[in-house]
Amino acid sequence: MSTRVSYVFSGHQTFVLRASWLKRLYDVLLRDPHALTSDDAVVQLGVGKNMVEAMRYWAQMTGMITPAEKGWQPTPIAHTLLADNGLDPFVVTAWTRWWLHWSLVKSPAYMWRHVFMRLTGNDINVDAVVRDVQNYLGSQGVKTPAIDVLRRDLNCLLRCYQPHAPSESLSEDLLLCPLISLELLQSHDDGARLVSTTRDDLPDSLVVAAIADAMHQKQTQIMPFSELMWGEHGPGRLFRMSEDALLDRVARLDGLTHGAASYSDHGGVRAVQWADVAQVDVTQIALGALQSEVAR
Repeated sequence: MSTRVSYVFSGHQTFVLRASWLKRLYDVLLRDPHALTSDDAVVQLGVGKNMVEAMRYWAQMTGMITPAEKGWQPTPIAHTLLADNGLDPFVVTAWTRWWLHWSLVKSPAYMWRHVFMRLTGNDINVDAVVRDVQNYLGSQGVKTPAIDVLRRDLNCLLRCYQPHAPSESLSEDLLLCPLISLELLQSHDDGARLVSTTRDDLPDSLVVAAIADAMHQKQTQIMPFSELMWGEHGPGRLFRMSEDALLDRVARLDGLTHGAASYSDHGGVRAVQWADVAQVDVTQIALGALQSEVAR
């Protein structure tokens, strides 16, 4: 049976996400919602035609813009972050960079979803991952793009996250892509490897929000720790947290949520309980740490 899931392939024109593009496009769309479709888009945005398409792609996949009548408009989170008096208009905080990563993984950009939610193991070999994507999409009844399209998507993803080798000169990608600083990938053999760490720069509020979101996805008020750690929507996979690191965060859930959620370990059965999780605003919970940081 075919699925109605609508995934996105290509559109980035092989350009990686650049932090400055989000603010630039936000400002232009405030003045002219039709800027991306106008004949003088390259003039208004100050980039070439392919880059205009790439800017639209990244802004849409990170949830910063949404279609409007004959044009595009910034989303509420874009106003919160990117306005002149916003919380992080130039994407300099770890919070915003982790938020962008999370937004991409949840977006229709399928390669992000596959690598960070569905990939088995930690090693990323381009040929193997492309085959894996083809097999998965085929099993779901989704029309599979050409191999070259999937390769370009995966290579673009790798360039967004992969740090340069000490012997390499700094490229424009490395200087401008905000996702590299997250250290989610490291070079390995002829590809890359996903890395799990304590994620000390990952704000508690994002982990709490990701827990709520995972419970939303499963429509449950109780979730086993194993599901949060290794499940498709859990923060363990999403943020590549070590088991001890995630355990430390969930053990503090009672305090972090002012008693709304709790963690228990009874006879080795570890689980999170959150009675009113269905009413939780995930974005507002996530924004807590950034709002506190800016207020200081």
